[in-house]
Amino acid sequence: MHVAVLGSGLSGLTAAALLAQRGHRVSVYEQHPEIGGVTSSIEKDGFRWDLGQMLVPDLGPGEPGRAVLEELGISEQVEVARGSRGNVFPDFTIERPETYAGPYWRRDFFKDLFPEDAGGIDRYYEVYDRVHDLLGLRNQSGLGARLRLLQGMLQIRRIKNWSAEQRQQVDAVVASGGARELFANLIGREHLPARFLKDHVDNLAVTSSVFMVHLGVDFDPSVHQNGQALCYYYSTYEIEPNIRELEAGVYHEGRDGWVVYIPSKHSPEMAPTGHHVVTLYTVAPDTLAEGSWAERAEEFGDRLVSYAERYLPGLGEHTVTRVLYTPDDFRHRTALGAHAFGGVTGAMTGASKTVGRMTRLRLF
Repeated sequence: MHVAVLGSGLSGLTAAALLAQRGHRVSVYEQHPEIGGVTSSIEKDGFRWDLGQMLVPDLGPGEPGRAVLEELGISEQVEVARGSRGNVFPDFTIERPETYAGPYWRRDFFKDLFPEDAGGIDRYYEVYDRVHDLLGLRNQSGLGARLRLLQGMLQIRRIKNWSAEQRQQVDAVVASGGARELFANLIGREHLPARFLKDHVDNLAVTSSVFMVHLGVDFDPSVHQNGQALCYYYSTYEIEPNIRELEAGVYHEGRDGWVVYIPSKHSPEMAPTGHHVVTLYTVAPDTLAEGSWAERAEEFGDRLVSYAERYLPGLGEHTVTRVLYTPDDFRHRTALGAHAFGGVTGAMTGASKTVGRMTRLRLF
């Protein structure tokens, strides 16, 4: 069977690899000069930054991603770097213990911090464990195979300047990317049932986009965040008003929070010797209510660095190069009409203040 795969990102390459492994003929189509989608990287002046997917989980012993690598016979080629995520809130900070304190050290930390909510915190983690176990069972049937793209299994022949006139007859099409772009635009609304469009396209809920500032620096900024490569900084607990502003095209410019990621802590080859790569990012509206990303990117980049310097002093002074990546850039990279950094958004009702804090750790 000849299968066309549209998109060379995480899901596209995984599908193509699975099909090729099973003996099918596969053609992968990608609108961008580079493969990988948002799992690829960008380079400048000897520095290299991750573009989107910064951490890939489930690669530890016995986990689904590692099982896939072992099945392919390439497990020894993929090293795992263990790490933790720091969280800095307006009134407290969560940092990993100096010595390992077991899988529930965060639970115990919260119970000490909020003793009046100890029972609710225990129930939260009970539910979390159940969901984790259920997902693990589902992974046994092959969901973890999405990570197969970590090793190039395909012999890819690049055809530049491909046009619609160069048609191929195929038996099946596998597509990844935006649902609206695929179903409403590429296939065409007139060819799809109205109920399908309503349930899976028109009412699709997605997250906002992101604004990234990639820095190449000549010092180690992780000394200011307990040696951790990844840390989330929060300046407010007022989440709902901020979401409404984002939906209206108003960018908080880093005022409400940001993320600092230093991948060269675990992958030193991403920076020249004695240097590090740093990524600052925040959630951001796909389209600005005032001005454009092209006009305001430098301004926003300077402001985000200034906010980060409150915790990482000298960050701007020690920067030797930088790359700004805006929602416009992500939209171009992913061929989306409107860029969303995440998938379907959920709703949480009736939560206590403590649980609200615990479940919103990844907003920025």
